[in-house]
Amino acid sequence: MNASSNQSEIASVVTKVQVRSGANEPFGSWQARLSTTVASFPGFVSAEVIPPTPPLQRDWVIVQRFRSPEFLGAWRESAERRSLWDEAKDLIEPEQSAGPRDEDVGTPQPCRVTDVITTRLKAGKDDEYLKWAQEIQQAQARFPGYQGIYIQPPSDIQQDFWTTLLRFDTLVHLQDWLTSSERLQLLQRAEPLIDREESHQLMSSFAGWFPGGPEGVTIPAVWKQTMLVLLVLFPLVMLEMRWLNPLFIGWNPALATFIGNALTVSLLSWPLMPIAIRGLGWWLSPKRDAPAWTMAAGLGSIAALYLLELIVLWRLM
Repeated sequence: MNASSNQSEIASVVTKVQVRSGANEPFGSWQARLSTTVASFPGFVSAEVIPPTPPLQRDWVIVQRFRSPEFLGAWRESAERRSLWDEAKDLIEPEQSAGPRDEDVGTPQPCRVTDVITTRLKAGKDDEYLKWAQEIQQAQARFPGYQGIYIQPPSDIQQDFWTTLLRFDTLVHLQDWLTSSERLQLLQRAEPLIDREESHQLMSSFAGWFPGGPEGVTIPAVWKQTMLVLLVLFPLVMLEMRWLNPLFIGWNPALATFIGNALTVSLLSWPLMPIAIRGLGWWLSPKRDAPAWTMAAGLGSIAALYLLELIVLWRLM
């Protein structure tokens, strides 16, 4: 075991497991039960599961964090942990069947997209939620591109909600899971347990401009972000060519270009992009109950604005 402490005496155990050939699916179900079991123990801070990334990393990596070495020790010596590892003997390689292999963790391969889910439960629903979370973790682990989860329960001091980071290798694989009938059925079953839930994805070429949305709203698709950036950037560049570039005649091109780019980026960041995002937010990040015509109306609006810019700047230039 590798237990380490910071200023808050957080203690961690990092476990590497090599799974038998063909046993990844049942092991995924098993690790979901492990995660929900450890989350119910006193002093638990967070758990993280990282699947193999062959050929560089062939082990499953399980990271569990507690508020102190004492809490961590109680978990490591618990009957629940021993029982779970006894169940896993048939799923892991024979040389590890004696028990978990706890050691330092290597650097995991970075995933490309993370869905951040914050969940506030109704009073007294924690135990039922843990059982439900076990089922949904088992289901998502079977989907292509699954890259692991990070789970953090509520803190009495800092927060009153559960935080889950769900990782997939590509946005397509994540969307396959998010839109799957299996997930939708599980979410319907959880409705009596959840008071409020928010979700947004951390993958964006323009993350500073599109950080996410309020409850029920997701981060805009990358293609929508690109269309909006083009809408705002195009007239800025054209106006710079018309009015700013003549002022730099005779200047060193490097200095002139730097000044022009600095002005363009500054105006994009504030106030132009925030204004554009606010004005077209109904199309960028429609709410779940948005009417079916929202997509077509947004695309039509963008196309009309493109055309208007071309007409105005054509005459101006």
